[in-house]
Amino acid sequence: MNPVTIRRTPIAAAKLAAAAGALAVLSAFPGHLRAATATYNASFVLVDPVAGTVEIDGFGRVISSGAAATGFAALAAAREPFFDTWQIDTSAIPAGPYEFTALTVEAAGSLQFTSVTFNSIDEAGVRNTILFDLNALGTVAVGSGSFTVRASCPIESCVWIDIAGSQLAGTAGEGYGGTFSAVLVPEPASALLLAGGLAWLAGVARRRQRPAQPAG
Repeated sequence: MNPVTIRRTPIAAAKLAAAAGALAVLSAFPGHLRAATATYNASFVLVDPVAGTVEIDGFGRVISSGAAATGFAALAAAREPFFDTWQIDTSAIPAGPYEFTALTVEAAGSLQFTSVTFNSIDEAGVRNTILFDLNALGTVAVGSGSFTVRASCPIESCVWIDIAGSQLAGTAGEGYGGTFSAVLVPEPASALLLAGGLAWLAGVARRRQRPAQPAG
């Protein structure tokens, strides 16, 4: 796989960058003038408070029968491009830096990805974009990287996923999904405190293991 690409964009240009992404999808399909665009909502939930592990709940969409399922914007007939944005609610998890490894989004049916990105805006107002690697068929996207959850967000969403591609409309089983999990990275001070505590415990254990000295 190619190295993960991370782009940094000032917060003022975030919406322009998103619009440029949608235009890029259109340019990949010159025979069509309009892409189906949709915005969805999902949320991070805390699954392991001790380890700081979080997961995204409510991510993924599918057409289960020829009609649109709940939360899914049906695409036009024949093969059409789409551009989905998933706004991720982070209010239920601690603020701070997070890391994830080999997150995978898989397509079903005729759906193919042209790009999958994980986006966030850090405390300095800088947008970070992680571009996922795609397999040769465009049916699997895999990405690794880091992002920041802000204590408060000045715009609608400071963590979001953009998914672009194309698919045949009205076919059962079309869509995509995946499991997103990440781990909170300890702050430097916390990491030093933890390391010091582990070193102290190791010292105590060694002293307990020393044989008693014979009486002189």
